Amino acid sequence: MTPQHHADTLVVGDSLAAAPDSIAVRPRQKTVRDVLRALPPDATPTEQDDAVQAAFPRDTLTWPEGVELSLPGIKAEPYAADLRPINEYETAFERHSPWKLERLPYRQEGVAGDPLPYRFRTDDYVTSALLLCFFLGAWVVARSFRFIRQQIKDFFFTRQHDNLFTPDAELRGQFFLVFQTCFVLGVLFFDYTQEYMTSVFNQVSPYKLLATDVALSLCYYAIKLTGYAFVNWIFFTKEQNERWSESYMLCLLALGTALYPVALLVVYFDLSFRATLIVCTVILCLVKVLLFYKCHAIFFQYRLGFLHLFLYFCTLEILPMLVLWRALVYANNYLVINF
Repeated sequence: MTPQHHADTLVVGDSLAAAPDSIAVRPRQKTVRDVLRALPPDATPTEQDDAVQAAFPRDTLTWPEGVELSLPGIKAEPYAADLRPINEYETAFERHSPWKLERLPYRQEGVAGDPLPYRFRTDDYVTSALLLCFFLGAWVVARSFRFIRQQIKDFFFTRQHDNLFTPDAELRGQFFLVFQTCFVLGVLFFDYTQEYMTSVFNQVSPYKLLATDVALSLCYYAIKLTGYAFVNWIFFTKEQNERWSESYMLCLLALGTALYPVALLVVYFDLSFRATLIVCTVILCLVKVLLFYKCHAIFFQYRLGFLHLFLYFCTLEILPMLVLWRALVYANNYLVINF
């Protein structure tokens, strides 16, 4: 054994055993275990921690001048003992770290996100109204199925027949079909407002817009039915008026039924406005062609009937549609000005 190894074996605790004067003896450093063994057996964890910190004082951490310790979005500054946490959300790491973490201004203020636009599919009231229209429409069709089937046959093959239902029952069903068609038109025009009248859509409540569109559609059909009744009462017979009224309500039922799936696609599947416009235009054109055919078959089968038919049809069918469109646009702009 070398003298150096022999000298290391002579160290016991903190005292040195006798060793030759020519050998430099190196004392053993104190460890955390030694500090803990010197404490009473019943020392609490807090007392043990205080004893360890007193035996091993922590040196003040310094950092070279001109060098910053930072992470993306976080700036580090020397910690001061007299500083308190910035707010109640300061983490334990920030409280006990020798470096105080200061968040940069953009992290404090946050980044503004794009607000989600209003959608009918997230509105419980609109969804409930669409479901109600579906169930009531199915109930009306099921309740009057024989009557509707007979009307479809008579639409293309005119024949005399007795009414299968009482006037009151027929009137109630017809009124709901008119309301359903107006509600679907209101939903579709609301999509136009959201797409091309952004300033109106952002300033007016969606419920006011929808209610205004539906109310104007109801007024449109009420005025048009009144105009039909007045003109037909003057120029045509009672039988012709009844046949026209039944045919018109059948076309109105077809229009509301055909536009209802389009409204569902717009509300729940974000159908593009271009596609919506094309589909709605095709459906409206088909309905107008059917009305044109039935109007000619009922009223204008005589010579020069086509001339009178164009005047009659344009006055009571085409012109009111253009007036309705302008009225809807004007009413929505009026809501912005006055509300």
